[in-house]
Amino acid sequence: MSRKRYLALLLPCLLPTAAQAENLSSNWQFDLTPYVWGMSVDGKIQPGDDGLPSASIDESFSDLLKEL
Repeated sequence: MSRKRYLALLLPCLLPTAAQAENLSSNWQFDLTPYVWGMSVDGKIQPGDDGLPSASIDESFSDLLKEL
């Protein structure tokens, strides 16, 4: 296809977009989205083959939050 034909197909697609962008710029809108996460720790610690005892860990989100 020739350049004129590409331009003729592309031009109608660009015109409505420019008109919509003009309307959106006059009406500002802000959104606030909070980001919340929680975590817990659960597991077993084994220090190696030195004969030391293992330790269990089980902390919920509320327990960790109290430590902060």
